[in-house]
Amino acid sequence: NINNNLHPKFVLLVGDSGSGKKTVLYDVFGASAVYVTGIDNKPISIDQIRSLINMANHMHDTIFIVHDMDKISPSAQNALLKVVEELPNDNSFIGTVSNISNLLSTIRSRAQVVYMRPYTLLEKRKIAEFIAHGENNECVDDIVQICETPGDMITIYSYNPNEFMDYIHNLYYYLPTSSLTNAFVYADRIALKADSPGYDLSLVWRGYKNFC
Repeated sequence: NINNNLHPKFVLLVGDSGSGKKTVLYDVFGASAVYVTGIDNKPISIDQIRSLINMANHMHDTIFIVHDMDKISPSAQNALLKVVEELPNDNSFIGTVSNISNLLSTIRSRAQVVYMRPYTLLEKRKIAEFIAHGENNECVDDIVQICETPGDMITIYSYNPNEFMDYIHNLYYYLPTSSLTNAFVYADRIALKADSPGYDLSLVWRGYKNFC
């Protein structure tokens, strides 16, 4: 349901990390929008927000897409609030958000909130097969059950999916009956994998629960 009091030119697109928010927006708007994102994997800074406000005050009929709004600092959010309260020059703002509770309530109250719906099993299977390019298809059923978003699938396919599943199987078969020493060895192996760029340890836990 959309509250009629919300400003139609300020929209929050909410979905889990890796759910495709950025992909959807780029597919819709392409190069016609101005995209604002953090530098070097850091949250958007208050200086970037000030630059954004300056652009909004000088540009007309422009769509500004602000990625990961829930990760920016409260001071940067307060600075952004000043421009979304009264959008200048017929501009529009769209923010991508993973955890909406991390946004200031004053920002949430001024936005039209749109939620990404969960992917169906069929959709996840099609995405997994597309990412795999016909390889490692014997893992597709497991990956579809473990993963919630395309981002999860990309993470697993960035490794060897067969090795990932073998690792899950070894955890299932050997961890409950292993000695205390071997249990720590398995814990160390998980921690080592978690140090890899982009690795989400929750995928190991989900895979273990799924296999159980």
